[in-house]
Amino acid sequence: MRIQSKSKINKEDRNYLLVLFVIAIIIRLIPELVAYPYPIGYDVVNYYIPVTTNFESNWNMVSDQFPLYVLILHLVAIVTNLDPPTVVRSAAILIFGFFSISVYQLSKKILHLDRVYCLFLALFVIFQISLLRTSWDLHRDMLSLTSMFFVLSFFRNKPLSKNVFAFVMILCIVSVLADRMIGLLLTTSLIAYAAIQKNRNYMIFAIVTSIVFIIALLQSINEIGSNVHILNGANFVNNVYKPLNLLVLFAVTNVLLIPTGVIGFLNTRQIILKIPLLLSLFGSLSWLIFPSSAGLLPDRWTFIFSIILSIFAGYGIVILTNRLTNSLLRYKQVFVIATLIPFIAIGMLFAVASNERPLSLFAPFH
Repeated sequence: MRIQSKSKINKEDRNYLLVLFVIAIIIRLIPELVAYPYPIGYDVVNYYIPVTTNFESNWNMVSDQFPLYVLILHLVAIVTNLDPPTVVRSAAILIFGFFSISVYQLSKKILHLDRVYCLFLALFVIFQISLLRTSWDLHRDMLSLTSMFFVLSFFRNKPLSKNVFAFVMILCIVSVLADRMIGLLLTTSLIAYAAIQKNRNYMIFAIVTSIVFIIALLQSINEIGSNVHILNGANFVNNVYKPLNLLVLFAVTNVLLIPTGVIGFLNTRQIILKIPLLLSLFGSLSWLIFPSSAGLLPDRWTFIFSIILSIFAGYGIVILTNRLTNSLLRYKQVFVIATLIPFIAIGMLFAVASNERPLSLFAPFH
């Protein structure tokens, strides 16, 4: 009887995940169709497609830039014999779908929500403008974030089997090798969590991940130094990284999330999600401490912080809904789904609008 029940639960989860995956694919596909035949995203045009097209001649340049993702794109292009633009687009769309599943798993394993609320929270996150903006051209970030969220979903103070342990370790390595910033976030989060929990397995994850990340970092040290030098140039800081610009960016991406995000944060018992949130908050506000330096990329950290904050914000909405009176009990799930409507509108307006004629509610802030 218990086995049948478990099988039924797994089947129901698969149905929810399939629905979520399809919705996420459609959401990510829409801006591609609107812009077709032109690709979307600055890095897509200037990095992913050119590098995938001429991989051998560009390898010396990309080999010291955390090249895992472009290496995957190159291998997919060889195996499928598809043209580079199709490979780059398809990979980005699929990763967005898997990202939605990673949020669902976090909601289930860490926040202990039922399936409807897990579906709601995943949808809530994937309609955020910070995530949509990241998904358009920061493809390495998306792969790294997806791997990181899957990793965090296994950190539940429960023993891991050997197979699961190996799988989580692989995800850790993929995350830190895919992107430098997310790799730093995951590495520091694992170190902090292992120090707090004093768990042998978590310490192994932290040590191995740190070693892999440091090796990759040393490999790219010249490229990092060059980027920091460019970003810290006086003209660049004055024109792009003005305090007012960064403050407006932080407000636009987070103002709707902070109220329920605080509620979700205060009611979350698992600290594994709180650590990367606080670390990314520090990165996004680093301009307050280092106003003349852009080397820490506070704008990128603001997007990362907003993505993680949206998980807590969605959880806060669920908590508020569950505090309704008993007379409204039957309408709880309807109410929580209804809260998606304004975020869907904001996200879709942002996704389909051109840069010249923005339709987003935040368009006045550019």
